[in-house]
Amino acid sequence: MTSQPTPTAADLRAAQDLIAQMQDPQWALAAAQLEDESDCNISAGPE
Repeated sequence: MTSQPTPTAADLRAAQDLIAQMQDPQWALAAAQLEDESDCNISAGPE
């Protein structure tokens, strides 16, 4: 088993911010709309 680097406080905060953003319904709607407008699939909207 390989050892994992210890996350820094900045790493943990960035992860927490990303999780909070992904749980925000307004952000999810905006991401899905951008995906539709750009005619690409980044898996932000319903399939």
